[in-house]
Amino acid sequence: MLAGTLLLGHVRPMWMELDYVPASAGLGLLVGALVGLVAGSARTRPRFLIVALLAVPALAAGVAFLPLTNGPVLLHVFGQGDCACGDYHEKATGIVIWNRYRERLPEKVAHTFLVDLRAGRCSAEPAVCDYAVNRHRVSDWRLVNRHDAGDSVVLYFKLTKYGTADAAYDLTGEGVIELRRNGTAWAVRNYSAYF
Repeated sequence: MLAGTLLLGHVRPMWMELDYVPASAGLGLLVGALVGLVAGSARTRPRFLIVALLAVPALAAGVAFLPLTNGPVLLHVFGQGDCACGDYHEKATGIVIWNRYRERLPEKVAHTFLVDLRAGRCSAEPAVCDYAVNRHRVSDWRLVNRHDAGDSVVLYFKLTKYGTADAAYDLTGEGVIELRRNGTAWAVRNYSAYF
């Protein structure tokens, strides 16, 4: 009967407090439903049967998507590719579902680069700094996509241009920062933006 109580939601098991449901929870849910189906009363059996029938596809879907969880982006859809807005507009638009367990160090390095850029400083290569500080400073940014390829990470941002006096006339655009791993550290290798 305890399994039935857990499945009906009267007592919230620990895995329900998580932001994700591990694949083992689906198996536990299925086993609990089967135990409840056998041990429960005739009145509660249909509920457990429904839960068991829903748990099997959920478990299969969890197992199927498990190999895909290694990347920083689990899913990117609805990118606008038919725009003459720039080379990376499709990557900077759409809906992204992030892997919350991704390595965030490249994102922190890019954030530091943008904070310095907003303040008029730059510690990247001279060609990158000349382009960034003199013509493409930003006052605000939001990470919207990411692509990893070995020791290289490309981060896509929504940007707000620095230096507009009135917020109603802020120029917005998109930008990309390419980082490369040097041993254990990450360094900005390229920056591009358009407004």
